[in-house]
Amino acid sequence: MTRLQSPKVPFVFDDDARRSFQARKTAMLMAPVLSIYDPTLPTRVTTDASGYGIGALLEQHDGDDWHPVEYFSHKVPPINSLDDARKEQQLAFVMALKRWRHFLLWRRRFTWITDNNPLTYYKTQDTVSSTIGRWMYFIDQFDFTPKHVPGLSNRAADALSRRPDLCAMTHHAFAFDEELQRHFIRAYQSDPDFDTLYAQLSSDHPPASHYRIADGYLLLHSRGKDLLCVPRDRRLRTRLLGEYHDSRLAGHFGVHRTIARLRQRFRWPDLITDVTRYCDSCEVCRRSKPRNRNPYGELHPMPIPREPGLSIAMDVTGPFPRDRLGHDDILTVVDRLKDIVSDRDTRFMSAFWIALMQESDTTMKPSS
Repeated sequence: MTRLQSPKVPFVFDDDARRSFQARKTAMLMAPVLSIYDPTLPTRVTTDASGYGIGALLEQHDGDDWHPVEYFSHKVPPINSLDDARKEQQLAFVMALKRWRHFLLWRRRFTWITDNNPLTYYKTQDTVSSTIGRWMYFIDQFDFTPKHVPGLSNRAADALSRRPDLCAMTHHAFAFDEELQRHFIRAYQSDPDFDTLYAQLSSDHPPASHYRIADGYLLLHSRGKDLLCVPRDRRLRTRLLGEYHDSRLAGHFGVHRTIARLRQRFRWPDLITDVTRYCDSCEVCRRSKPRNRNPYGELHPMPIPREPGLSIAMDVTGPFPRDRLGHDDILTVVDRLKDIVSDRDTRFMSAFWIALMQESDTTMKPSS
């Protein structure tokens, strides 16, 4: 229906448009579940954004709980297609303010909820683009307090900003087929963490435990739900990491969010190490992650000494087994014309070393 409103698209009322129209009519005829806006009640606006769309939720607190006043979801226009998460999130807030301007402008202070923590300090930026400057000028008309929440707590706005068809495709694509089931069973039997437990639970008289076996899979019952135990098999873990990090629904989230999603379904020894290593090696993340600092300058080699003894380098070698006096390191001093250049070791940059160099009339020139 949104696509048909564009003057550049021919108006063809096909089956998809008819189904969308009927769904809207059905939703409008249902019993109301939204609250009527009351300017005297505490108000909050929750926003989220993705590369596809933005989502927002307007809520008010009636003294007992928060109740929704209106949900808002909108496809990101091509002109505003952004690759920076902060710009996407700020665009979501701007569009939500335009949507509910008649509710929020010149009213009592409201709260803005976002899962992008740096965005809560948007006014402290030294330099901004012309687009961000226009957005900030518009935002400053409103009286609000920004508040950061974890991404897992921002479910309503997050769902409104995602494509529902991608959810269905992702869940359909990742299934435990018979081959994968056999692979799990073989891995359990040879895994140092689960082999003994798996053999005990597979016997005729399994011991009482929070673990159980269902269809060949080892499950751990924890906090009211069953978690699938993942053995130390590189192929299995790589496949799961790919589904929860690389898929279109996963969106190449960072280490912490990927860990949180995996912990909802799996019992995984060394989960933090595996996820960190996988995310650090992800080529897409390395290409797409914005740089928050200026590029490093080029290396400038130090001049070569004209003769031995004119310039020396030093480093601390160790640690070694302590001697009878408690010493466990060796200070190595080398003529720089031959071998070693000192780095910026914290011990070489300490006040003691600076005083020692001044006392010996030595000039320090760290290599980096």
